Amino acid sequence: MYPIEVKICSKNGWSTPQEAMSIWGRYSREGVTIHWWGDGTGADNHDNIVNYFLGQADAGNKSVNYVVSDNKITLMVSPDMVAWCSTAGNPTTVSIEHQPTLGAEGYKKSGWLVWQLEGRFGKRLSIYPHNHWNSTACPGTIDLGRIRAEADKWATGGYTAPPVVTLPKPTPVEPPAPAPSVKLAYSKLPAPVKYVVNKDTDLCYMGWLHFS
Repeated sequence: MYPIEVKICSKNGWSTPQEAMSIWGRYSREGVTIHWWGDGTGADNHDNIVNYFLGQADAGNKSVNYVVSDNKITLMVSPDMVAWCSTAGNPTTVSIEHQPTLGAEGYKKSGWLVWQLEGRFGKRLSIYPHNHWNSTACPGTIDLGRIRAEADKWATGGYTAPPVVTLPKPTPVEPPAPAPSVKLAYSKLPAPVKYVVNKDTDLCYMGWLHFS
């Protein structure tokens, strides 16, 4: 449904599953962690946030798996890999950064992304706020219940129902008129008659008729 822009962060800012096992002692994809960029700006700030994370990852500080706004979705770290954005939730959840003024289209996109991730990992994912993992105001006013409702709507076909097709009524077909009946009558000529034709014919001698 939605295209995903790809701008992958430097490896300096994220971990592989094997590295996660060494750092945190665990790795799984059992949920998503919801973030916001928290400055009150709108979707027009999306690219600036993406560039911010690119710089933070290059410096070895932090990263995020996805950035979502009303305008688009950007992938920054593969969901199979461990972004550094959710502290204790890093090794077990996929992190999604959101526009703080997220509108209806942004919630629809976020729900679609969660649904896609649930398909990828083959299970229903828990949705956590960033402040589940540590003390922070993030994700502020982002409505996690609304994201879950949107994901469920995608999963149940609420946005992908087939169109209703109304077929035209068939045009009545009039039955063909009956063929006229023809009655044939025969009589014997009183004497032979010679007929002359001007082209080849397969008419045969009928006994009392003679054609030539």
